[in-house]
Amino acid sequence: MKHPIMLILILCASCLSDASAGKPDSILFAGQIVKIGSPKGTLFPRLSTEYNLNKIADMDQWLVYTKDSPSRFVGIILFENEKVSFINKDWGSYGEGSNQAFEVLYQALSNIAEQGNKVATINIVESKEPQESIKEIILQFSTRRFLISIIKHSDKPPSISFSELLEK
Repeated sequence: MKHPIMLILILCASCLSDASAGKPDSILFAGQIVKIGSPKGTLFPRLSTEYNLNKIADMDQWLVYTKDSPSRFVGIILFENEKVSFINKDWGSYGEGSNQAFEVLYQALSNIAEQGNKVATINIVESKEPQESIKEIILQFSTRRFLISIIKHSDKPPSISFSELLEK
C-alpha cells in the first residue's frame, strides 16, 4: 500500500459519513443498510447471495466473508430472537504506515480527553479547486478543535496533516 495513512483517514471520513446510513441504529454493512432489530429472515437471504456466512459454534452469530478469492473478512452479525442484536463491521488493516497515523491521533485525542474534553461534534468539510482538493475531519471540543486534513495537489503527492486549534 503506497499511502496507508491516507487510506486510513479516508476510511475514517467514510465511516463518519455513512456509518449510520443516516440513523444511529443502522449501519451500511456488506452493501446493505442493517438496523438493530432487523429480521434475520429478511436480511440473511440478501447477504447470502453475495457473501459467505459462517456460523460460530452454537450461537446465532455469523462471520461474514466475501465470496471472491482470496476471501476478505467483512464482519460479524449476532441475532437474538431472530433479530439483529449486534454488528461488527470490519474496516480492514493497513500496514505499518497506518500505525504512525494512529499514534498521532491517539496521543492528540488522549491529551484532549485528559483535559476533560470527552464529547465532540464531528464536521466533514470538502473543497475542490482545479489544482487542489482538501478533505477535513473536524472534531470540535468546546473551545478546542482537532483537524485531520487530506490535501491532494494535481502536481504533488497527497499529504496528510493533523492540527489542534484552541479558540476563545
